[in-house]
Amino acid sequence: MKLFIVVVAFFYAGVCIAQPIEPHNYKKYSGACLSSTKFFNPGSFTFEVKASKTSGTIFCAFLTDFEVNRSEDYLKHLELGFELIGEQIDSIKCVALLYGRKYYTKDLPLGFDASEKFHTYKIIQEIDAVKWMVDSKLIFSLPAEIAQQLLKPMRLFVNFRPAVSHCDVEWGCIRKTILPTYAYVKQFNYIPNAAIKTNPVFVYPTFPKGTKDKFKRHNTGLWQLSSIDLIKGDKPLYPAQNLIFGNRFLKMQINREEY
Repeated sequence: MKLFIVVVAFFYAGVCIAQPIEPHNYKKYSGACLSSTKFFNPGSFTFEVKASKTSGTIFCAFLTDFEVNRSEDYLKHLELGFELIGEQIDSIKCVALLYGRKYYTKDLPLGFDASEKFHTYKIIQEIDAVKWMVDSKLIFSLPAEIAQQLLKPMRLFVNFRPAVSHCDVEWGCIRKTILPTYAYVKQFNYIPNAAIKTNPVFVYPTFPKGTKDKFKRHNTGLWQLSSIDLIKGDKPLYPAQNLIFGNRFLKMQINREEY
């Protein structure tokens, strides 16, 4: 009988340990999000990033024309970017979304832990391809028939956020005991591709020239603090205090919020 009680107690203790602390309370966590003040024409987009290894967190940089389509369905837009996920921090996801169809690569190996130091991530838009580069190495590319549909002005988002449910099979679980956690962006560089001509009657303002930011301070001409998230349903908060500009990099924070 005593052995039975011990086994049962051990079983329930194991279940408690294995379960996430708060698997579905998305609004109890806050992230950090910047969006560009204008739209970028097609070109090359370079980021120096040190990501977070914390399970249940995602660093992503993505371009989107979500506002242009004015659709409540977030799938009916263009999106182009990459994701670094704490649960699989030695890999990268390259994302292209075309009006509901995903061209989404899963866990392409990086060969290093993206949380240990800064690495350079680049998206290059060309007339006949879209390429993802990491530390000058080609990771993934899209063929011309897909790439040409992405040659439109888009707004840029840089986002460090918790996973949708906080306990995703793929992304892992956030535990409040390890918060806050951080991701860092040292530099951003944009160079337009002069060979790519976009619609001349585009009504949203664009950046006509290249631009660079080392995040020594908040460049209000380039970035706005954003509370927008393209995820449906409950969204995390994106308070201004989770974006910390400094002399060497932008520090982006995920934290727990009390209600």
